Amino acid sequence: MMRLHAAQPLSRVRLWDGSTPWLVTRYDDQRALYGDQRLSVDPTRPGFPHMSAAFQEALSKNRPSFLHMDDPDHARIRRMVTGPFIIKRIEAMRPAIQNMTDDFIDTMLAGPNPADPVEALALPLPSPVICELLGVPYEDHAPPPTRLWPTPPSAPCWASPSPPRPPPLPGDTPAQRLHQPQRRR
Repeated sequence: MMRLHAAQPLSRVRLWDGSTPWLVTRYDDQRALYGDQRLSVDPTRPGFPHMSAAFQEALSKNRPSFLHMDDPDHARIRRMVTGPFIIKRIEAMRPAIQNMTDDFIDTMLAGPNPADPVEALALPLPSPVICELLGVPYEDHAPPPTRLWPTPPSAPCWASPSPPRPPPLPGDTPAQRLHQPQRRR
């Protein structure tokens, strides 16, 4: 990859299905392409370069993520959820996140020895943090994810049961805005 980056920063590559998309290795070139409306990140569009048959099948079976949406839909959803992620908001949450972290660590240290920090901290901690961030009562959260492998591989993959649809939330939270039907423009 480094040789391609130096010698041919724009290169055709052959994928598993015989297609030959462009591989773009320079950051500035990638940034320019992200803003080009002629290109798409939507994997359902004809000609999309799927990395493998398994990725293509998985994407066809799941609801699309906003990461796989083109503008204007991507921008609309991004605007709905970015408010809680501003630095000021995250900094204001720091004490609550520290308390949650301390509670999980205390529980882990009081438990069996040796402890598994992934099971005791890394898997369960994001759920209450995300609930706090989105304004969803923690009691309504889905169970924490479980490992698909006994030890995480170099590219971990986690599974989580699908949570039940939450009831409408009071107030103006990101979760509530995403839950509301959207008008097409």
